[in-house]
Amino acid sequence: MAANMSFNQLFIFCFANIFIINTFLVGVITATTEPEVIFEAAFQGECRVSGPCHQLCFDLHDGECRVSGPCHQLCFDLHDGTFECACSSGTLDNNGYSCNENSLNGVNSTKNLRKVLRNKQLFVGKHIENNLLDTNEDQLEELSAQQKHIYYSCADIECEAGGLCILDERHLDKRIRCRCPLGRGGFFCEKPVEIRFPRFRGTSYLALPTLRDAHRSMQINIEFKPEHYDGVVLYSGEQQTLEGDFISLTLNQGFAEFRFDCGMGDGVIRSDMPVVLNSWNTITIYRDGWTAWMQLNQGQQISGQSKGLFSRITFRLETFLGGSPNISQIAKRVHSDNGFVGCVRALQINDRTYDFRTDNRGDTIDGVDIEMCTSDICSKISCLNGGQCVALSADRGVCLCPLGFAGDYCDIETDFMIPSFNGSSYLQFPGLGRTFLSFIEVKVVFKPRSPNGLFLYNGDRMDGSGDFVLLNLIHGFVEFRFDLGSGPAVIRQGILQVNDETPVTAHSYGGFSQLSLSLNLFVGGVPDFKDVQRNAFATNLFSGCIQSVIVNNRPLLLLEEALSGVNVVDCPHHCNGQPCLKGGRCEPQLDSYLCHCPLKSFGKNCEKGIDDLDSSPMFYGNSYFEFTSEEIMKRVIGSKISIHLRVRAFSPEGVIFWTGIRESTGFSDWFSIGVGEGFVRLAFDLGSGEVETVYNVSRIDDGQWHDIHVSRHKREAQLRVDDNIPYKAISPGSQIQLNTKSGLFLGGLEDTPIQTYNKYKRGFIGCVSHITLATDYHIKPMTEAIRGINIRSCI
Repeated sequence: MAANMSFNQLFIFCFANIFIINTFLVGVITATTEPEVIFEAAFQGECRVSGPCHQLCFDLHDGECRVSGPCHQLCFDLHDGTFECACSSGTLDNNGYSCNENSLNGVNSTKNLRKVLRNKQLFVGKHIENNLLDTNEDQLEELSAQQKHIYYSCADIECEAGGLCILDERHLDKRIRCRCPLGRGGFFCEKPVEIRFPRFRGTSYLALPTLRDAHRSMQINIEFKPEHYDGVVLYSGEQQTLEGDFISLTLNQGFAEFRFDCGMGDGVIRSDMPVVLNSWNTITIYRDGWTAWMQLNQGQQISGQSKGLFSRITFRLETFLGGSPNISQIAKRVHSDNGFVGCVRALQINDRTYDFRTDNRGDTIDGVDIEMCTSDICSKISCLNGGQCVALSADRGVCLCPLGFAGDYCDIETDFMIPSFNGSSYLQFPGLGRTFLSFIEVKVVFKPRSPNGLFLYNGDRMDGSGDFVLLNLIHGFVEFRFDLGSGPAVIRQGILQVNDETPVTAHSYGGFSQLSLSLNLFVGGVPDFKDVQRNAFATNLFSGCIQSVIVNNRPLLLLEEALSGVNVVDCPHHCNGQPCLKGGRCEPQLDSYLCHCPLKSFGKNCEKGIDDLDSSPMFYGNSYFEFTSEEIMKRVIGSKISIHLRVRAFSPEGVIFWTGIRESTGFSDWFSIGVGEGFVRLAFDLGSGEVETVYNVSRIDDGQWHDIHVSRHKREAQLRVDDNIPYKAISPGSQIQLNTKSGLFLGGLEDTPIQTYNKYKRGFIGCVSHITLATDYHIKPMTEAIRGINIRSCI
């Protein structure tokens, strides 16, 4: 077992090196005749990788691939102090070392290579793993073809996007490569790349903006992972040659050195310990005038000072990270003629945290030869079901799963009633746009798992400017920020209230008072903080559950209305167990729930039934009947209507009778009877303007039965309560017909604030009986309604 494990590790290592070094191919021509692979003899010695072993080296036991050796193409260590040569293309020469090229044997090197491997398995038995032999044709074809395309002349390649042909510093055989400009990658610079965590290769550099407000004092924090012990990490100064004022951070034989010159000679601070190669290191530097200190990782703070009495540094150059456009110009001053080799995942100078992206969200000005430090992270992660791997950091990747899937690899189907967010999640909805120009009211029910995190954001622009609103948790406190265009503040005349605490108010600055939010609305987080307005000051995503979001009395349907989402799963709650029987709908209410029971059932879990279908129904503020029959609707719509009903009200507010088009633009027809402040209200709109009358002779919210009579003929309507005198109302304009298509609702609606255009906040609380239309049609709600929710018999 140990031998097999060693072989696997060594084989993968050699395969990976060949794959990386030789990355390009033109094609492989296939032939119908497969050449025979001949093994002539075994020789004393060992295999070696670059040299006579021209293509592949396979150690078959506990030997190892070395640097030079006798074989022209394939070399096999036979673990007994001998080796054997073979050919992946051509035939083995009689000398047992060389390969003779010919048209027959050279045309099918992929199949030949496979046969070599199979024959060697027969020869040395268990020392070749089956997974190697199961490598598919495409992989072997690519591997074989890659060996053939190593370029040694710039005349043979054309670098794209302004790339420059140079010698490849990784090899000593004078092969060449393309040196790519910032934002491009691939052998020919043919691929656009986004840089978040840059990797420098010794010939690279990034140019960042000139330092501001750093002439007198500055603090530098940098996190980096070096691969070599020497190189320029960071520098800036007054002149290109660094004559005069400058600062620099370099690695010298593994030790960090900070140099700074205020104009009369440089001071040098050297770390008390070396950096750790191939691991993340942190350096903190603080300078105040001519004195400074530096700390590497958990080491000591080493102090020093520059020469002379000058205490200010003039910065006119850009800030260069990882190297220089001309390393020879600065080598004498920084005491290094090598660029940095390794990765940088964070750089902060004073209050500025740098973003290494190349678009308008980033801080980079220029650069060359920059790779993504995370380029191989997602190659090891396979996200399923449309998931996408992204690098959360320079050494951690995560699958962003679309709605409906969850798990580390998006391999688990899921649905949610209450969305749960994990710190990398978000839901995306249509933005608020310009529908809430001067007034916005937001109510969110949430349960956080972390004291920090943005959980609602809507902006206007993606360049870090423009209007925005957000809700954010900071150290356990809720913060409501917004910007109307004149600076961040709380909404004008706005109020922030958490639970039952005292409301907090604030005012925005400047003369602007309207919001424009053209981008999408995000709940639970955002895809990228660089798309968030710079005055938002948000740095963490929300972790926890969000039960409901209500904007201006309109509930946001978190599942149905979401445009997209990432890494959202279901939050544990009683409703997940589907406690409501007979098709009832479970509505979460904090840590409890409410069942909305279908017609003819009631109870906490809809477990009870209504036996007397002729009894008067009782409504609870979240109840309603819906009618759509032709016999009913022809007596409601048109140029006239007559309604009589008896009501017993237990609340001063609520809609009793409603017909109208859902989510109207404000110009559609509607007709309503309700209770407001204890008085009966009649209101309607025939399409040419709204009219309302309030019967304020006597209140009806006394728990007693009252008669309501309503009639309308064309534009004129009358309202009478009990035996009192009638009140009249006349519709403006010339329209005389009521045209509605949504049916008739009694006692409430499915979404009362939305469907009544915020004229009523909730449904009726009380009983209704003796419902008569046009003096001759008596409605039996328990049997005629197509739908009824939360209805019980009147008490």
